[in-house]
Amino acid sequence: MLDDLQRLPSQALTVIRYLAGRESAAADKITGATGLSERAFGKAIRALITRRFAEMSQPGVYRLSARGREALETIDGGGNGLDDPASVADAPAAAHAASHERQLSVLVAREWVRHLPARLMIGFDAAPAPGAASPTQTLVLRVQAAGCLIDPSEHALDVPARKPAGPVQFRLTPHEGRTIHVRVEVYRDGMLMGGLFFEVPVTDFPTPLSAQFHALGAVVPLESHA
Repeated sequence: MLDDLQRLPSQALTVIRYLAGRESAAADKITGATGLSERAFGKAIRALITRRFAEMSQPGVYRLSARGREALETIDGGGNGLDDPASVADAPAAAHAASHERQLSVLVAREWVRHLPARLMIGFDAAPAPGAASPTQTLVLRVQAAGCLIDPSEHALDVPARKPAGPVQFRLTPHEGRTIHVRVEVYRDGMLMGGLFFEVPVTDFPTPLSAQFHALGAVVPLESHA
């Protein structure tokens, strides 16, 4: 299941989280609430249905399948992951609706294993609000984590005005310490725009938590260029 989750487009995770608290929802309700375009939603729901994470209960109405709800536990540990106390956002979640702010999302295992590479998936959600939006911007994502080998050290990512972007993947291999302090930083033109800080416990041997992923999030301001 984990391989299937990692092959999903980033907007599919947005749809999974939206459907998680509902018995079912129509396509227009999903796009209106998440800010996904019809094209982005179509791509997301096709991937979810193909991999059996969602199903169409009636024409134009969708719900999570039993496999999708199981996947939600893997992604979020039973919640939406954005209220995780381990995540420290650089701006309050209420600002998410501002026209030049975007939700940075990080998918990470709840526990890492010493000397084994762990995957960190990072992307931006679709813009949720109508109105003016910043143009496509090229951002640089950097990851810092003492006690870890990081590959690569940074990723460039084009973030469209309204569509989701990413995810891009980093591999972090912990080699010392019982807790890894991870900082994800977002840069534009060499300027730090915001980011996310969190901690991951490290064990010597795999446990069920090593295979359980959750999503962390932070709002990052992406003002248009002067």
